[in-house]
Amino acid sequence: MKRKTVLLVDDDKIYVDIIADILVERGFLVLKAYNGFDAFQTIEKIEVDLILLDIVMPEFDGLEFCKVTKKMTPSTAVLIVSGQESDSEIKMAQKCGVDEFITKPYEINFLVERIQHYLK
Repeated sequence: MKRKTVLLVDDDKIYVDIIADILVERGFLVLKAYNGFDAFQTIEKIEVDLILLDIVMPEFDGLEFCKVTKKMTPSTAVLIVSGQESDSEIKMAQKCGVDEFITKPYEINFLVERIQHYLK
């Protein structure tokens, strides 16, 4: 069985490294990107099954990246993971095609369950 590929996109490198290690331990293949531009270059080259995406990043933010991604690969699940939840951000994320908005902090088992839900 092919391992599912998760692209983790966040400008907080420590967060990315910690979450990536946990997801690898849970059996996922994890690719890392620290901004929207790096993430975009990754999805141009490699097919990913799910994207975990921060909404607030410098230069190319999560919402803009999501818009582009959903046009390129509409079947790829996109989960926004953010500590800055507002009704307007959630509505904007929904308009961009985000599959789910997860608010930090969260339990790691909850995050893994949500990932597995979209990768069935």
